[in-house]
Amino acid sequence: MKSIKMIGELLLSLWVFQINAQQTGVIISGKVTDAGKKSLEGVSVVLKDAIDSIYVSGAVTDSCGIFVFPKMKKRNYVLEYSLLGYKKQILPFIPKAGEQAIQNVMLEEDAQMLSEVMVTGKRTFMKMGPGTTSFSMDAMVASSQGNVLDALRSLPGVMVNEDGAVILNGQSGIKVLINGKSTYLSRDKLVNYLRSLPVSSIKDIQLITAPSAKYEAEGKTGLIDIRTQKVMVKGWTVQVNAAYKQSNDGKWNAGGRLTYQKNKFALFLDYSYNKGKYKSVLDISRKFDAEILSPRINVYQQSRMKDNNWENWGRIGMNYDFNNRLSFEVSTSGTLFDKRKPGNTASSFLKSGISADSCLYTRSLTRMKQKAVSGEILLTYKDEKERMADLSFDYLIHKHRETFSMFSEMKNLEEQILRRDTLGGDMGSDICMYSTQMNWSMYLSPKIKFDSGVKLTWVDLDNKALYANRLSGMWVSNNNMSNLYEYNENINAAYLQLTGRIGKFSLVAGLRLENTRINGVQQSYEMGGNDSTFKDSYIHLFPSLTFQYELSEIGNSISFLYNRRIVRPNYGDLSPFNYIWDDYTRLTGNPNLRAELTDNIELTYIYKKKYRAALFFSYTKAPIMQSIETLENNVVIVYPKNFKNNSRIGLKLDASDLIQLKWWRISANATLYHSWYKWEESGRTIEKQLFTPSVSINNQFFLPAKINAELTGFYNGHTIFGQAIVEPLWSISVAIQKKIWQDRLVLRLFANDLFQSNRQHLTLYLSGNIGKTSTKQFSDYRCVGLSVSINFNQGKQSKKNIRDVGIDQRKRINL
Repeated sequence: MKSIKMIGELLLSLWVFQINAQQTGVIISGKVTDAGKKSLEGVSVVLKDAIDSIYVSGAVTDSCGIFVFPKMKKRNYVLEYSLLGYKKQILPFIPKAGEQAIQNVMLEEDAQMLSEVMVTGKRTFMKMGPGTTSFSMDAMVASSQGNVLDALRSLPGVMVNEDGAVILNGQSGIKVLINGKSTYLSRDKLVNYLRSLPVSSIKDIQLITAPSAKYEAEGKTGLIDIRTQKVMVKGWTVQVNAAYKQSNDGKWNAGGRLTYQKNKFALFLDYSYNKGKYKSVLDISRKFDAEILSPRINVYQQSRMKDNNWENWGRIGMNYDFNNRLSFEVSTSGTLFDKRKPGNTASSFLKSGISADSCLYTRSLTRMKQKAVSGEILLTYKDEKERMADLSFDYLIHKHRETFSMFSEMKNLEEQILRRDTLGGDMGSDICMYSTQMNWSMYLSPKIKFDSGVKLTWVDLDNKALYANRLSGMWVSNNNMSNLYEYNENINAAYLQLTGRIGKFSLVAGLRLENTRINGVQQSYEMGGNDSTFKDSYIHLFPSLTFQYELSEIGNSISFLYNRRIVRPNYGDLSPFNYIWDDYTRLTGNPNLRAELTDNIELTYIYKKKYRAALFFSYTKAPIMQSIETLENNVVIVYPKNFKNNSRIGLKLDASDLIQLKWWRISANATLYHSWYKWEESGRTIEKQLFTPSVSINNQFFLPAKINAELTGFYNGHTIFGQAIVEPLWSISVAIQKKIWQDRLVLRLFANDLFQSNRQHLTLYLSGNIGKTSTKQFSDYRCVGLSVSINFNQGKQSKKNIRDVGIDQRKRINL
């Protein structure tokens, strides 16, 4: 009985405490109207602490103009009212106990803002923060149409090679995300996917050099996050676009976007079609030192290839709001890609110090087909106390098929045929990826936010490579070169993160744990061949820290950022297949590769949120780099391997409005860094280091009659990547845009790489310091083109999306 009595007293005391807490809470409500006393829906109302202007909560007015903040603590507040096209109102509020009904707040129209909204080109195309730079596609002229691959290449500090290598500020190993999630594609598969995505489906592209614990830890010194468009207009919207550009050959694309929103339901549909020919020229010079005693053969190659590509990409999705708390979204996309690639290679062979004594002529034809289906299911919950939870499921099914035939003919100086060979190949790969993720966030106090989440990912990869030689008119299997490769990967991750602010100090601290388990099996077709199996499992912790101090209210701040990242070997690098380039060149993978780990430190100063200076340092253990070795039979093997370490230190300067006039704006970026690479070779440590400058400039001109123009250019100095050094690159592009028909029709003329200077020259030093290989690669980036975009809509701006975006941005700024 005493125990029951004690429990009853405890419950009673808790109930009394809860009643007292409710009584001391304050319910803040009010109504917002325009000058004509008409209720305004979708007004963003932000509640801030009156002492330090810290964000406390946010609300949006309903169809009657009413907003409510339930159960707020009794303290002095400031209320900010804002709506696109109206002047912002900032009013103090001192609550009393009980429910508080604020007098009607009237917003006045802002004629200047409305006029600026109509001029899309005047929006700042680059926004910056500590460790983050965001580029708005709509605010750019040259990159506002076409495909995402070309848009990425136009961003400062970004390079995407045709082999799929993504480089940011001179650093490779950069991960590309779509809406914060990995594409799980690499090499040519990634390039083909990015080329199929239309820019019209993209809202902005974010370059993130200091990702928080919420992001996957993959990516050496940062991420590129491509954010897609959301449904922003009630009713129907239709956008149709087409473009044609002429370089050595013609290329064109067409596509469109359709959206529909009514009440709680929204639907979107995107489609694009690309077709064109892409010419590439590759000259290779492989020269050995004269002091080498063993008989080495110098090789000079000239390759001419032309890709005939066509791509279809489509995406369909819908979202539904069950109520103000719960929403559901589902989307799926598909890609069809077809490539026909004929090529010719002429190789001259000569011994050291002697003129050429033989030549090899190779004709090849490659046919590639890729099919991919991906999708996402997302369930999101958010309540009045800003507690948020989401549960998602993602999948990717990618099929790759490739066949090729290669005819080789060796001749001497007298043009006599010494031998003929015909080699055929049938290669394929299937990728299946499934992942599920759950996130939870809540405010522990008005100034402290807690985030957590878990993610589970499974990847299955099946590769095959079957080769055959044509002998006496018949195809005979080459089991010595053929094999099968299976790869399974499972990554389990969890993270915790705290975001808080005290006065002018703000902090984001997170810790992410990732457990990786891989299993690979290689099977040989050769009789008595060696099959191999490898397994690995490891756990890593990835801390992240962002510390910021606001120096003034006009946007001046100083920040310290730290994070640890990982780069796992991609599936192509692990696959031990031999890719036959010619009789003397092989490309292969390395199943013994280890993951590389990088620690990044950055000290940033931001002035007026428009100018940024950042000192950065990174140290990478076991970086994965391409290496080249020569066998005794003069066959060169190119393969990835782990180097010892890599360090970088440098300074990065950014200016979103270096010059800001009514008719002219300049944004500029400059980077200067020093790189070191160390690796083991023949029992000794080799070191290479180099200083690299990089500059990019974007000029935007606002001319009469709704004409905008853009002039962009970049320069990258000598860049080192392990054993390779890339010669300087530079390029200049120009575009002009005209809007007519009440801004519904947009015409663009553009010219890229005006001086055809974007050519990659690379020198790669052979292992053992026995010689070097020099390559000169030319892709037809120079082109002129015309694009057309037509927009139709029947409806009005969605207040729901305005409010969600507005409140989210305010929370980011004020936390």
